Amino acid sequence: MRPSVAQATPAEAATADEAPSEGCQCPYAIVREGRLTKMVFDCREDPGPATLANRACRIRVLEALGREFAVDAVVLSDFIETQYTEESLELLLRLNELNQDLKRLGLRDPYAAYFAGREDLSSAQKSKQRETCQGCTYNPMRMFPSLEETFAANVVKGYAEFGRGAEVLQGADRPPVCNPCLEASAGDFAYLHDRLEALRSHILYHGFRITESKGGE
Repeated sequence: MRPSVAQATPAEAATADEAPSEGCQCPYAIVREGRLTKMVFDCREDPGPATLANRACRIRVLEALGREFAVDAVVLSDFIETQYTEESLELLLRLNELNQDLKRLGLRDPYAAYFAGREDLSSAQKSKQRETCQGCTYNPMRMFPSLEETFAANVVKGYAEFGRGAEVLQGADRPPVCNPCLEASAGDFAYLHDRLEALRSHILYHGFRITESKGGE
């Protein structure tokens, strides 16, 4: 039987929201076929649909892509084997790069970066400042992980959350002592804006090519 080919746009795949399986943990293996390296997920035990339209599957695949290198194809293997290659894989890799950027930006600890080493602050003042930073709406260790989670689940919702975050950050009313952190976050958002514009252009230009192999030749 010849493999069937279905077409879907990146926007459809990125915004689809089929009922997800909770905390998808489908195991995967790296399989090399000639010059191709495939990441093959065994989805037979998962009750949810084995498709990237399932946000739990998307999150699981993006997590795995963050740990592997030089993957040429992603395969979701259930009763039907769905293979993501070419444009669809390129979009997955771009989403993975975005996730890695958000992880990196979310590592900036404002207290450690701007207050811990200050000799003009007493221990009590540092302790109070640490609590203030931890509870701050603009703390990068809160903002960027939230964006990462939203983008992994739904790209369109991620764009919306990014826009709201940029507006909130622009109107931030904090004491002058917070300015270095806010300026760094503004720079991070400007960097992300450029990355997101490139991602949006890619999504608008390319489409997913999904090959569903139903067995046989």
